[in-house]
Amino acid sequence: MTVTVSFFGVDLVVEGDYQPAEPMVRYYRDGSGYHGCDEDFEVNSVKTVSGDDITELFDADLYRVWKRYDDTVIPRVQIKTVGESLMELLVVSCLEEIEAMRD
Repeated sequence: MTVTVSFFGVDLVVEGDYQPAEPMVRYYRDGSGYHGCDEDFEVNSVKTVSGDDITELFDADLYRVWKRYDDTVIPRVQIKTVGESLMELLVVSCLEEIEAMRD
């Protein structure tokens, strides 16, 4: 699945595999059950809208990217409040965009 997201003000084209949520089933007739699962999006590639592949930036630690790019990618105030990796934040953005597409 391909999703275009605005990530910290930059439009990115993200390709990945989407897994929709599966509901919990308390009991089947044989007495077993299924705990269900949350929706998920596994990122395969990240590109700018002009086609540049920047996937490797999202494998880096958030603070290392901040030090390397010094506020050009992520404003300093957001770095201090976010402790997750860039990839985790990108997945959340993708899931939000998929949700918006369903509405």
